[in-house]
Amino acid sequence: MAAPAIDLDEPTFATAVDDAQDFIRDNVTWGLIAIASGTYLIPGWAAAASGGTASEPAVITMTHASGRLMKFSLTWTTGSVTGVIVQYDKGLGAGYETLSLGTATIAYDGSGNWTGTTWA
Repeated sequence: MAAPAIDLDEPTFATAVDDAQDFIRDNVTWGLIAIASGTYLIPGWAAAASGGTASEPAVITMTHASGRLMKFSLTWTTGSVTGVIVQYDKGLGAGYETLSLGTATIAYDGSGNWTGTTWA
């Protein structure tokens, strides 16, 4: 099974019930990951930093009691996060999978102000 991908066109009323449930679950999971990537604060999920330094951690891992995991691998440039790889583990034994559109490149101007983010 691949990492969840958001599909804002599904489910529809014509979608089979089993498929609709899969679309709903994946869209909710994707939304949860999007919230986590901005705050690392979600009730029921423990977050821990590892690698790098205390002020510039290399990885933030979020763990749920169900065995699900989220991992955010951070790239830092002059004190600012300039890249994030987003991965998700469903807790089924397959390990981490990188989300489609799961690598962000963050840009700043010469004064350190955020100017935009692109996903690849």
